[in-house]
Formats: sequence, structure tokens, C-alpha cells
Amino acid sequence: MASDSQTAHFSRELEAIAKIQRLLLPPVPADTEAISFAVRYLPSAVAGGDYYGIRKTRQDHFALVIADVAGHGAVAAVVMAMFRAWTGAFQLGWLPADKIASAINTLWTETTTLPIFATAAFFEVNELTGKIRSIHCGHPPGLIVSASGAIREIRHQSVLPLGIEPTMETTIVEDTLSPGDTLVLYTDGITEARNPAGDLFGVDRLIEALRQVGQTRNLHSAADSLLEHVTRFSAGLPQSDDQCLVLARIGR
Repeated sequence: MASDSQTAHFSRELEAIAKIQRLLLPPVPADTEAISFAVRYLPSAVAGGDYYGIRKTRQDHFALVIADVAGHGAVAAVVMAMFRAWTGAFQLGWLPADKIASAINTLWTETTTLPIFATAAFFEVNELTGKIRSIHCGHPPGLIVSASGAIREIRHQSVLPLGIEPTMETTIVEDTLSPGDTLVLYTDGITEARNPAGDLFGVDRLIEALRQVGQTRNLHSAADSLLEHVTRFSAGLPQSDDQCLVLARIGR
């Protein structure tokens, strides 16, 4: 059994890893007249594996990614750091979403034999036309909130999470954001947040909270409001998993 000093040392190490991990998260691009973004990342008490990325890849196009490495602790944090490096490199090369997903999966299975995987979703967004091309690798499907408040799942066809098989099917699905529409991406730390009774926040409660997003002009206020719903639902219970939320709105 570990001594109190060993436990304290281990806790400090995890806190240090978590701090470095958060420093690796990329900056969010500034808003333009055509597109705006809001990101919220609430880490749990220990290092975890949630990741987001937004990068302008070429004229009028942005690449978005959201991912959730299974588990917590040092292993998940290290894999998340590798994922960040791979994603950034491939986005700089302007690879399409399906090629990025396939390339990262290949590197993942070549690099580690650890029984660890990640769900992820990769997007290409044209800020002028609103056209979206995406691939979902076992990750919860994104949601689209119209300016009127109507909500639907983004068109998608999920494939296996990353790191399970050395080769993967790559299925790109297209959809379109109309002016004023908001794309909502999230990790399961939000939908799997629990209240004292043991109930999950769930997708239905997330959708109910999202009905306000189409009516909220300021995207950052909308993001804060969404997470406030989760916090109130949890009623003081400690956060057991990272929570990541990414909003992207066409037009302003």
C-alpha cells in the first residue's frame, strides 16, 4: 500500500501533467463577420484526455476536431498530447477530414500497443457557404441549432473509434449550416455528468438547454449558459470527467 507521502507525490505529478496538458490546447481563432467560435474546457481533478482544435486551413475554410481519449491520468494525457501534435501537423498540410482521421488512426496503432482508444469527430467548415464535411469516429454526433431554436443532429455515419483497428473505414458526410445556425460539439463529460440521485444529464437535457442558444446573440454567453445548466444539475457533486464544448456559428 502506498504511503501518504507517495500518494501526495503522485497527486502532485498528476496535477503537473494536467497543467501541461491544458497548456497544449490550441488558441481559438478570432471571430470574423462570417464565422464565430466559443470554446469551454473544464478539466476534472486529474489529467484527462479531452481535446479540441480549430484551425484555418485555407481561404474560407476551417478545420475543427473534438476528441475524448478513454480513461484518465498520465496515459490519457500523453496520448492526448500525441493527438494534438498529429492533428496540428495534418491540418497544416490541408488534408481533408477523412484523410486526417485515417492517418492519425494509423499512427496511433503503430505507436502504441496500449489498450487505449479515442472517440473523435473531424470537420471541414466553409465559412462563406456553411458547407460541412465531417467524419465521426465513435464520437457523439454534433448538433445544429437554427436561429429559430430548432435542433437536429448533424448528418453523420459513425465509424470505429481511433486506435482499435490498424485500418479504418473513412466515411465523409456532408451537411450545411445556414446563416445564424450554430454547430455544437461536446464530449461525454457533459452528457454523463450525474446529479446526487445518480441520474445522467443526458442528451435530452442538453437539447433542452440548447433551445436557448439560437436566441442568444453572444456565442460566449450561450456557452456559459449551457455549462451552467450542467453545474446546476450536478448540484455540487465533484466533476468526474473532463467537459469540453465547442460552438461554431455561421454569420453573426
